[in-house]
Amino acid sequence: MSLSERKIKNLEAFGNWVGSPAAALTTTIWNILMIRKCRIRSKRSSVHRDTLYILSCINQYQYPRRPKTDGNDHRRDVALLRGILYPYVQDSEKLPDTLRNKLECLSTHLAFQLRLQRRKGVYPLWLNIIWFLLSFVFSIVTAFASLGDNTTAHSLALGLLLSWMPTLVLATIIDRNPASETRCGILIQRWLYTVDALFAAEALGMGNIPGIHASSTDELTVDDCGDEDISLLSIRDPGNVYPARRQDTEQRVASDSIVNTRQWHKCAEMRDFYVGDFVGQGRRMRYCAVADTVLDLKLDRKTPRSIDLPGDSEAVHFREALPNRPQEWYLVWLVSQFLVGAGYATAFVVSFKTPTIGLGCRTLSYTTWYLLSFFSWLFLGIWQEPPKYTIGGLNNCRCKSSTFGSSGYGGYMDFENGEFYHQAYAVQEVWALATTFGLLIAGCAILYFGRRWSRDSDLWRVDEAFEPPVVEGVDLLWLI
Repeated sequence: MSLSERKIKNLEAFGNWVGSPAAALTTTIWNILMIRKCRIRSKRSSVHRDTLYILSCINQYQYPRRPKTDGNDHRRDVALLRGILYPYVQDSEKLPDTLRNKLECLSTHLAFQLRLQRRKGVYPLWLNIIWFLLSFVFSIVTAFASLGDNTTAHSLALGLLLSWMPTLVLATIIDRNPASETRCGILIQRWLYTVDALFAAEALGMGNIPGIHASSTDELTVDDCGDEDISLLSIRDPGNVYPARRQDTEQRVASDSIVNTRQWHKCAEMRDFYVGDFVGQGRRMRYCAVADTVLDLKLDRKTPRSIDLPGDSEAVHFREALPNRPQEWYLVWLVSQFLVGAGYATAFVVSFKTPTIGLGCRTLSYTTWYLLSFFSWLFLGIWQEPPKYTIGGLNNCRCKSSTFGSSGYGGYMDFENGEFYHQAYAVQEVWALATTFGLLIAGCAILYFGRRWSRDSDLWRVDEAFEPPVVEGVDLLWLI
């Protein structure tokens, strides 16, 4: 991905966070709850920990439905269900020990790579958040020292209006933040392709994945591939994670004729396992349902039992259940709106009562912003994926008057200083109530996400010196 494309995506994410914070919080908090659900169910063994971590990562991608290619989506869904749920399958003729060992090898290597791709440096961000909270407290203290002042009142109101922002920042830290979402998406697609090929080879009675080393008569060139497929051909191991095996791999590639036939491997086939764009951290308004649907498809809430190997019927049920939101999602949807709405309400109260009593430009602008963001949040609750500047504008005589109120409540200009409003109106009570309410809500949300990060971090914790095992018959060149 080019630097300009990254900047555009970052600007889109920032616009979604500021323009629709409730919708961004909804998708982010929901991903955090799915991470928690995966962590709770991953305590049985390291294999469960790896597969469920992979599932939590897939949940952050668009995973689009393509009506024109239902067969391709079905193939991808079957590979996903089998690759995630195979540890729960016991004593099945369709899953012999040799195939199980190969699947464990694939999931171990992919989970290791995805954990390495998770951004580090969380503790400095925590220190920045703590410093922000301290600064916020001091700013409140200094604001009450100038009680009733025009400038101070609106500075306090703006801070309360944006009190959801540190909550969103903390939530995006806990929600997975990959160093390269493109690289992670490509690895997930290759993993799905390989899982599908393993089961195809098993059905044909072959020991290895078919077509990986063999020459192909329908060999593709770079010109036959799209932009996303060309990136599959050019990626290398960025961290040099497997130095010993990498040298052996390079020798094999140099000596074999597979370098021209492994265009990973057929671009058209790789498109069958496309997982879409990265939509984690509230970057796009979308209900991400993969993790919840997979976990509830065949498993008990807390104690997963042995299941049959997922097949066509399970994939059909999985696809039909994807758009259906559980009750927990609607609860998250409402809580997210409460966090943003509380900031708006407290800011509105401060500006409404100071320094001119009534509805003015600032309170009206807060209301306009809230209504615009409210509709985005409302659309998210209806559709799984909704269809797709002023500087100094408030510094004038009209906006320094409560001109939008009724004649009995407002309709005058601000000519007095802050001390007058402090003595003549109940400014202190209004400020104290709004500040306490706004700070309490933001503080509780920050403490909750801090606890979630502390409890769930075991799911993505990784030892960078760890070298995953190799199983005979499993090609790992797809990791390069």
